[in-house]
Amino acid sequence: MKKVLQAIIILFISLNLYAQTFEGIGDFRIGMSFSDFKVWANSKQLPIIQMNTWQAVSLRGSSSGMWIYEPVHNKNKPENTPKDVNYVDGVTVVILNSYSVSDINIDRLKFTFLNDVLINIYSEFSNELEFALTAKYGNPRVENSSSSITCRSNFTGVSVTKSETMKRMYWRNDVIIAMGYDSSYYSNSCDLLKKRFLHISDEEKYLKYYRQNERGQITFAEDLKNKKMNELKNKLGDL
Repeated sequence: MKKVLQAIIILFISLNLYAQTFEGIGDFRIGMSFSDFKVWANSKQLPIIQMNTWQAVSLRGSSSGMWIYEPVHNKNKPENTPKDVNYVDGVTVVILNSYSVSDINIDRLKFTFLNDVLINIYSEFSNELEFALTAKYGNPRVENSSSSITCRSNFTGVSVTKSETMKRMYWRNDVIIAMGYDSSYYSNSCDLLKKRFLHISDEEKYLKYYRQNERGQITFAEDLKNKKMNELKNKLGDL
């Protein structure tokens, strides 16, 4: 708890967010250019590595342990294309594995740039970050919900009813919205699972991009399915 309080005090002094106007976090703010992002990366000696496969690769970052990659389409093996790849022209997605600001560690930041402009930051969400944002910007608007599900334990074989919870926290200005998401839920075998993330975006631009990208994902999946079907038909034709 002491560490959390210290982080909040430091945040008031040094967190790079303009006074009471939510624009981003640390060195990154909605509206910054991709060119400026690359300048930041160069200052940290972090090359942006392109990745076109699901397979784990060995990435060498700076002495800080950070590294950046850009997921891109795998033209030779489309089925191996990374899940975070973009499907909209004029958009660049890059992922930073970790980042620290005011002694708060943030894991896996995903940046979406539209026409060279940052429109979305997506990252892991922690108690320290939640407390810090609340201290800086005031209490968020909170939405809580819960539901019940039935699952069967692999250990006992008995079906039980479990309660799942979801909490959304919103900070926003006229253009930018930040949402902290915190949920607890259960698998079919009653394993407790948790999901937490922070989503900061230019709401209008990101929603438009998200819909376009979703359509692109669907088209990609359909094309991949048709390709596999045609390959199968060709093989069967040789029988």
